Amino acid sequence: MAAFGESFVATQTSTSLTIDGHSVGPAGRGAGGKLVYRPMHSTFPFDGSESNVSRIISTGSTKRIIDTAAWDGATLVITTTWRGGVAPYVSRKLNLSLHPDGTLVVALSTPPEQPGAPWSIVESRYRRVDRSPSRE
Repeated sequence: MAAFGESFVATQTSTSLTIDGHSVGPAGRGAGGKLVYRPMHSTFPFDGSESNVSRIISTGSTKRIIDTAAWDGATLVITTTWRGGVAPYVSRKLNLSLHPDGTLVVALSTPPEQPGAPWSIVESRYRRVDRSPSRE
């Protein structure tokens, strides 16, 4: 499953990265086993400040999901943390880097269910597609 769906638009400024696209919904699959996608608009400031804060109310408690992003060399590391109701914990890390051929490589890491086990890593690769009208 691709980290940002089948396609997305990424806009980078000197201070942040914004992703507009679709992500798999909470249920993952809908009727007939088809993947369910929901619109996604997320901005990740490069300075490590909290962004994309969302609240989930479940079983009488409120949890916050918070993203932070920072550069590690040429790789942008986006960390998603859950807070509230339980001790804070990292639920995923996204490592975004550009391959020399222009391919965007997104490595999605999720923690193990059993303490001490290795993190699960799924890698997605995206190629830029020019969608501007052709000129003849």
